[in-house]
Amino acid sequence: MESPSQQAGTRGASPWLTTTAAAEYLGCTPGTLKTWRAAGAGPRYHGRHRFVRYHVADLDAFVLNGGSRSEPES
Repeated sequence: MESPSQQAGTRGASPWLTTTAAAEYLGCTPGTLKTWRAAGAGPRYHGRHRFVRYHVADLDAFVLNGGSRSEPES
């Protein structure tokens, strides 16, 4: 099975994932991502409220950094 980053490269799909898709990608729940956002933790994200999106590269960096952000959110 291809990861979302592989799918984005092969199908021309957007590398931006919804909270639900990002949670599936990371193996957690959407609620966990929401809790992390509220606490200023978790992977970098862009947007606000129901328009939050995660870039696959930010999710990969989060995993590679052992579950911590590599740089502050802008």
